[in-house]
Amino acid sequence: MTAYRLTARVGRAQFDHEPRRCLAFSQSDGVDLVLMTQLTFGIGYAPTPTRRVPYLPVGHVAFWGGWSGSLAVMDLDRRVTITYLMARMAAGVIGSPRSEAYQNAVYAALD
Repeated sequence: MTAYRLTARVGRAQFDHEPRRCLAFSQSDGVDLVLMTQLTFGIGYAPTPTRRVPYLPVGHVAFWGGWSGSLAVMDLDRRVTITYLMARMAAGVIGSPRSEAYQNAVYAALD
């Protein structure tokens, strides 16, 4: 995930950026040659919606995961970041039934 600040000052220059604009910008869209699945990539994450992780909400939401179902979700609309890292390795890449259940429980608690 990328850490964002709404403004940053470097020397005399000030940079203003809106994280939501960064989430909306796709750098590539196609089959990932390592994961062999369809993904859209932004800057270091994948924005929603996606067929690979269909249970993530649509909006200004970005995610990334790893082997065995680990998952990090940055939801700017709800102002929450959710991460899941499994205690035991299992087959799967970018989300799993365990990470889906965890993420759904967090969103249910927010509603």
